Amino acid sequence: MKHSYSILLALLLAACSSNDQTSTKQVESAAANPSLNMEWDTLSLDVEGGDCQHDENNCITVHYLWMQSKGTDSFTQQINQLIQTYFLGIPEDSATTPEQVAQQYLADYDSLKKTTHETSAWQIERELQLLANPYQVLSFRLETYDFTGGVNPSSLSSFLNLNPQNGQKLQLSTLFSDVHRDTLSKLASECFALDQAILLKKMEGRFELSFTNDIYKLNDNFGFTESGLLFVLNNFEYSTTGEPVEFTIPYSRLQEAGLINEEWPFKKPEA
Repeated sequence: MKHSYSILLALLLAACSSNDQTSTKQVESAAANPSLNMEWDTLSLDVEGGDCQHDENNCITVHYLWMQSKGTDSFTQQINQLIQTYFLGIPEDSATTPEQVAQQYLADYDSLKKTTHETSAWQIERELQLLANPYQVLSFRLETYDFTGGVNPSSLSSFLNLNPQNGQKLQLSTLFSDVHRDTLSKLASECFALDQAILLKKMEGRFELSFTNDIYKLNDNFGFTESGLLFVLNNFEYSTTGEPVEFTIPYSRLQEAGLINEEWPFKKPEA
């Protein structure tokens, strides 16, 4: 029986290997793809309130790290607006700045201290990075950590994917046809099981998947990496352990399954 498990695991290793040898189409024309001419600045903001130096329970810290494209053309400004509002978690038409949001946190903390005698420190962290990928998709990963009182902090990982040609958001519905979703879900389940070593744990009876029929239900929390689509399941999304997990579906496997072609990801293949 162990021999058959080893064979199955080997098949999954071959299916979900991140050593992607697929030839991928990149956008060749800088004129047709303004993002290829973009240069990026990494910006940071660190502020604190209360009395952090003398009282660790009377302290709030805000740490921001994000990307901003250089340039003054309309496309660049459109991209920067989308990035900033996504980073701050505010409406896309908002002109609120990171400095203003940080100062609002400090004001809220000061007000709470005066009205409820809050005794715990607050910590707010947001860090954004641009992911390298063969399609030149503007794929950003945002890591957040927030503790504003209570028992447990909130720690999340999320993605913003933008079409480099027009700045439109890329989601599963824009990348894959409905008729391909079952195939995509089964492929994702294989890679999920492999990347997290869930397959072996399940065989030994020590792990129980929380999704129906062992098929992972796809979400839109993914980014474009050099080797494939990276999916992240945040705390408590797949099991009661509360640990976030991530897995990658290689572009080569997507191509073998007929889910992508030379026009992807800017035009999804039809059935």
